[in-house]
Amino acid sequence: MNKKEFIKITSPNQFEIRAGYLTKTEKKKIDYSINIYLFLPTNLSINESTYTNEDFYNDHISYIRLITPKNELGVLKNKLKGLVMALKANMDNDSEKSILKHEIKLVVCSYISYLRSFITNVIEKGVKPKRVRVLLKRIKEFDEIKKELLCLHVKEDDVKLKHLIESTSEYLSLTTQNYLFKLNIHLKSLDDEHNELINSILSLINEELKFCKKNHFPIISADEYENEHVIFRYSVFKKYFYSVLYLYQNRKEDGKGVKEFYYAIAAGISMIFTTVVVFTTQKEYGNFTSTFFAAVVISYMFKDRLKEAYRHYFDKKIEMRTYDFKEKIFDSEKHSIFAFIKEKMRFIDKKNLSKKIVETRMKGVPSRLSTWFLGEDIIKYEKNVTLYNRNIQNYYNNTVSGIHNIMRFDVSNFLKKMDSPKVPLYRINGNSLYGDKVYHINIVIEFKSEDETSYHKARLILNKNGIKRIELPEFGTKIFRQNGFKKEKNWFSLKKSGLLKKI
Repeated sequence: MNKKEFIKITSPNQFEIRAGYLTKTEKKKIDYSINIYLFLPTNLSINESTYTNEDFYNDHISYIRLITPKNELGVLKNKLKGLVMALKANMDNDSEKSILKHEIKLVVCSYISYLRSFITNVIEKGVKPKRVRVLLKRIKEFDEIKKELLCLHVKEDDVKLKHLIESTSEYLSLTTQNYLFKLNIHLKSLDDEHNELINSILSLINEELKFCKKNHFPIISADEYENEHVIFRYSVFKKYFYSVLYLYQNRKEDGKGVKEFYYAIAAGISMIFTTVVVFTTQKEYGNFTSTFFAAVVISYMFKDRLKEAYRHYFDKKIEMRTYDFKEKIFDSEKHSIFAFIKEKMRFIDKKNLSKKIVETRMKGVPSRLSTWFLGEDIIKYEKNVTLYNRNIQNYYNNTVSGIHNIMRFDVSNFLKKMDSPKVPLYRINGNSLYGDKVYHINIVIEFKSEDETSYHKARLILNKNGIKRIELPEFGTKIFRQNGFKKEKNWFSLKKSGLLKKI
């Protein structure tokens, strides 16, 4: 897993944890496991009695996709140019076109991944003007290929190919604007020594805007409705292109057959009890007596209770030995199995935690301020993954490094018992103030591979309105929540650049 980006806020009530499972070509398969512990203050009333497994899985969703192939822009540029030429030569070959369209989507995803990594690297490690100039040069070269793609003559009835070509051109332009704006904002926040680079970036942004206008693609403007339209299109394009990375998931409840078998045993035991009572009473007192009648009624009453008692007993036994769900992961065409996943959620006691989990839980908090000593309810979400390396590499010709698991958790149920988010505060001099009433949910992630085990901690700071921020004691950083859609709109705008500040 990426240690610095394993968790983020996706909405006021939702956060996301990402894990990466890497393939190893020398092995047929490899096993991973990830255990996520949620330490909940008892005053939230989220416990075994109030929050069931069904509630948890309603609040949790998991996506599996390929790790985006990583390539330099020069390599991607040459690949896209080759794909455009191949597409031009195979306009009448449907099977070949299908492969080429798939490859174009992969190049778009890799292009976006490269830009994102480049900007992050510049912000975190400093500006290297030579590298920025090379980036701008490569983007211009990409723009030329993008124009070639738009100039392809496509048959009127080939709607899907038309859609791919137009979407590729527009999405590449929007994405390029997005990351160039971010880069420009960062350079402007430093000093005046990068004015030449800033002017080059602005010039390239203007070229992208002219390209969009020429091809009747919407752009960010003073019109709120138009901006909404751009954001919507950007979101749809993202799902369209990244769909090439998502895999087919076949999910089934685990232990269902075992459960039915044990329920049958419970019914059999209760029936044996009833039959023994009836036969014994019949033999002793005869068929048509009041004693026999009373014995039949009582045995029937106890039969149902006995059956339910054994069902409850077997449920506990089954729960310990089985998972909640089993899932098979296939390629998008469902030909080859890539992974086998088992997952379960349980409330556990403190005494069942390992020493390392407790140490990680206590990281970054003075012991006297920790709700650990006041009482916490602990959820353990366990996921075991078997990755079929050879199947993945054979299918993708050794071009992918593994799969990503994106796990999203909704905290809406955790907010129900919270107090008002604002608390009045008073001072001797001056008017009264208001402070936020917050709750801390500590998260510990235990990630195991065959080579190593790593532990990470995050702290959710919540109030009645949702997630305020996430703190990462391991790195001394904080991730703040953006309000509404401001973050998305400012991806394409320089006017309110403060919201693009790196957390």
